[in-house]
Amino acid sequence: MYIDCFISGFYQGYFFKVEFQVSIFVGNLPFRAEREDILELFTPYGEVMNCSLPLERDTGRKRGFAFVEMADEALETAAIDGLQGTELMGRPLRINK
Repeated sequence: MYIDCFISGFYQGYFFKVEFQVSIFVGNLPFRAEREDILELFTPYGEVMNCSLPLERDTGRKRGFAFVEMADEALETAAIDGLQGTELMGRPLRINK
């Protein structure tokens, strides 16, 4: 009981602002796609802050999807709408937030 009162009194009056960067999920990527290929697709829509292609832990092989973070939410929306169904190396991309 003393701990609960101490914790609630300690945190009372403090506000924490947490910002989450929303990533764009790019699915159905060909396994031979590189980071540069994805950047080439997204840069016409605005500044790309981050782009990552996860690898399988055991084999080190690409997993067939990527995450892209852009500078602004409006740019992300424009990129998602503009690139939905675009083909990369013969495969139609699935792009979601």
